[in-house]
Amino acid sequence: MSSFEKNIPVIHGFSKLNRRQKIELLKELTKIDKNLQETLDSWLPKSRDEQDTFEGFIENYITNYHLPLGVVPNMVINGKSYTVPMVTEESSVIAAASRAAKFWAEHGGFQVKIGGTEKKGQIHFTWDGDKNLLINHFNTLRKRMILATEPVTQKMRERGGGIMAVRLKDKTSLLPSYFQIDVSFETADAMGANFINTCLETMAQVLKNSAGDLVPDGNIEVIMSILSNYTPDSLAECTVECGIEHLSKWSGELTPQAFARKFELANRIAQTDISRAVTHNKGIYNGVDALILATGNDWRAVEACGHAYASASGSYRALTETEIS
Repeated sequence: MSSFEKNIPVIHGFSKLNRRQKIELLKELTKIDKNLQETLDSWLPKSRDEQDTFEGFIENYITNYHLPLGVVPNMVINGKSYTVPMVTEESSVIAAASRAAKFWAEHGGFQVKIGGTEKKGQIHFTWDGDKNLLINHFNTLRKRMILATEPVTQKMRERGGGIMAVRLKDKTSLLPSYFQIDVSFETADAMGANFINTCLETMAQVLKNSAGDLVPDGNIEVIMSILSNYTPDSLAECTVECGIEHLSKWSGELTPQAFARKFELANRIAQTDISRAVTHNKGIYNGVDALILATGNDWRAVEACGHAYASASGSYRALTETEIS
């Protein structure tokens, strides 16, 4: 161990300290505000029950972090008007969203189509035997895996969901001996993370237990069984449309026609140039993330999936398209 490493203090047992003890230790280590306890306490809720709820969410809790919540009125989606909550620290996001919502509400609103709601999960495993044996016996394996999950999927199937497809994918061109069982799910109105992972873990156990009698001339090692946040078949398409003459409200010194051409070209640049595409999509997620945060959902998963989808063609590109007709 280097002398540099020896001089780095390592804290042991921090998670076992109560909140006050954690704060006292932080004061000692950081030498910051002597009123740290009072500052952190000022952000606590008055209700003990609420406080217990917050403390139960995360490890090493010391206080709450407040962000402002605002609303965007006039959000007309498929002919129905909504008031949309948003949580953000960026002052212009809700202002811009509100102006846009009002403009499009006067021009037919947002038209949204759901293209699919399929979610995915995978069993990642290695197989060191003849891959043709694995492929030839996979139909039997598939049936055993689906049968084993029936107690887990029963209620979901009653709601119209469940396991939709189970596929074996040969990934040996990417990594030696690497295979994947790709499973498609419908989870009705649920996010379905626990449901999907439970199904995958059950199926992985069947894979391990069945390998010996179905494909004895090789070894299967399950690396992980887990849902994927990449859901390219869970899609929503949103469109807006107006006459070019209505853009005079935004065109400034330009004619509406010149403004529309410039707007369309800016979108095409974001389709072809990664430097512009990243910033373009960040602007989209200013609003998306704010809504996801306000509704208590997983904005990290939404962002990761969206940026992966933006790269699906092989290069990162804008998530929007503009057409002048």
